[in-house]
Amino acid sequence: MQKVLLADAEGGVFMCTLFFKGELHKDVSHVKNFRNMFSIISIMFAGIGFGYLFRGVGLLQKVDKTTSLTIFLLLFVLGISIGSNPLIVNNLGRFGWQAAILAVLGMLGSLLASSAVFHLFFKKGDRK
Repeated sequence: MQKVLLADAEGGVFMCTLFFKGELHKDVSHVKNFRNMFSIISIMFAGIGFGYLFRGVGLLQKVDKTTSLTIFLLLFVLGISIGSNPLIVNNLGRFGWQAAILAVLGMLGSLLASSAVFHLFFKKGDRK
């Protein structure tokens, strides 16, 4: 049995116990990651509350138009971050196929699930 420190993408560090069979067990909780997650969820719920309270204000009606632009900008910045990371770029051929397969399967699963939800809950049937 061996203790190892692992770091995740958000910078949180946790200790794991490496057993002989290769299993990992977390010994220390993610206090920093929990605070980050809690703050993100709190900001989201604060925005929901703000939007609900001020839903009649004309300015908030125009926010919907900027949402897509903001998402495109975030994706562009994420692409810059990935493209400037030599570790990712150098191993793109090694992990690129796995990432592409996961992305395609994720999109197909989302399309199937949204289609099922649409047909089950939102499609108006021909009722006579």
